[in-house]
Amino acid sequence: MAELIRLCAAGQQTALRMLYEHLAPQLLGIALRLVGSRSLAEEALQDAFVQVWNHAGRYDASLGSPRTWIIGIVRYRALDLRRAEGRHVRATDLEVMDAEAAHLIDGVAPGFSESRAALTRCLQELNDGPRSSILLAYVDGCSHTEISERLGQPLGTVKSWVLRGLGSLKRCLER
Repeated sequence: MAELIRLCAAGQQTALRMLYEHLAPQLLGIALRLVGSRSLAEEALQDAFVQVWNHAGRYDASLGSPRTWIIGIVRYRALDLRRAEGRHVRATDLEVMDAEAAHLIDGVAPGFSESRAALTRCLQELNDGPRSSILLAYVDGCSHTEISERLGQPLGTVKSWVLRGLGSLKRCLER
């Protein structure tokens, strides 16, 4: 896949088409979960591949895999579109958020079911506040302020929950 990105940077349209054909179904699923609308998800996917084409020369393999780089572009584009539309996904059901988090892990690292299981286990070990805050931030793409409003908690508390929760997750995953 890195070679396809290099070819995109060189202006070879067939490389972009091959990337699209290989990744589009999975990326559409991720975008759909984030925006909740097929038309917005398709728009996010199209915009993301335009960005891949325009910025392929900026891809740095030392910072992550091509798949992770493209998923990040799709994710941020979908979240931008959702915010522009004024949509807010109500992610109050922890089971739904846990399932979405697991799906994103599968999307980033297919075949790493043990990583998914470990993250799910570690998330379940967190108290409700930190777990909800982390999932709202990383699955729903909420800012700390948005999380504070959704959970009805002070902003400082939410920031602490995210910071400490991520530290707990890291320690748990290192075991």
